[in-house]
Amino acid sequence: MSLMFYACLFAGASEAEEFRLLSSWSPAYVGHAEIAQRFISQMEHRKDAIVTIRMLGPEAIPPFEQLQPAAAGLVDLLFTHGAYHVGETGIGVALDAVTADTDIRHSSGLWAMVDQQYREYGLKLLSLPTSARGYHLLLNDPITAQCDLDGRKIRGSPVYQGLIRSLAGTLVVLPASEVYAALEKHVIDGTAWPAAGSLPFRWYEVSKYYLRPTFGTTTHLILMNLKRFDGLDPTLQRALLAEGERLERVVLERFDELVTIESEEFERHGLIRTDLCGEPLRHLERVWADGVWNLALDKSGDAAERLRTLAKTAGLAQ
Repeated sequence: MSLMFYACLFAGASEAEEFRLLSSWSPAYVGHAEIAQRFISQMEHRKDAIVTIRMLGPEAIPPFEQLQPAAAGLVDLLFTHGAYHVGETGIGVALDAVTADTDIRHSSGLWAMVDQQYREYGLKLLSLPTSARGYHLLLNDPITAQCDLDGRKIRGSPVYQGLIRSLAGTLVVLPASEVYAALEKHVIDGTAWPAAGSLPFRWYEVSKYYLRPTFGTTTHLILMNLKRFDGLDPTLQRALLAEGERLERVVLERFDELVTIESEEFERHGLIRTDLCGEPLRHLERVWADGVWNLALDKSGDAAERLRTLAKTAGLAQ
């Protein structure tokens, strides 16, 4: 859809310290409450920054179309994931292959490098809220005796391609809204999703197993229109960045708890744990990381290579 359409949609937007935050997810995703709403609450409770933040969901602008409108200033803030704009840049998605250490991400210069890359798209990075126990699979059958998926069709996005192919599976790209019916009708044999966040979709009703261990990290992004940020009072700029970093630390701990809670809930609903084994288990993180970096390099070339080099030097990547 055209930017003119979105401009009309958001006509009459508020000014100054009232912000519109666009989310790539509906309230069904755990990050809606645990990340986006938490950030809003943190900002609205600060005494040195009087702000109001109104959240809009993907029904306003679809997830894969959100980066350009945010960069154009049609919304002020964007809560998203790199996979949703890998068509524009591979930098955000590359972070799912980077260790979730908040301190080192900042002290090594990696956070600043990501910020600089998004500035080139007219956006200012505020936060990288990350889950260290990133992703998992829900399956209709356990892992095979050969420790693979043996031709099974697994729903996912392109970021899962390398891993699923290495396990002898076939990637099927579907939106989350279609996963339940596809599992129920055996159109797919399983689904990949963040390890914290599949419970609300009730996929446990139409699958039988959950795979462990988890793999990768799930790095979300909170971005702000760069011109909007640059036009703010420095005190408010500092508040946004301070709450963004605080959010990173809170989310890292909270999502670790949520993965444990969801695993317990899966078993309460009758799902059985199935464990990866053998060579696939030994190489799980390397295969995942290679697939993620290949996707990032394919889109962002030298910029993604510089990010990988910095991450390796900092001990944040293989």
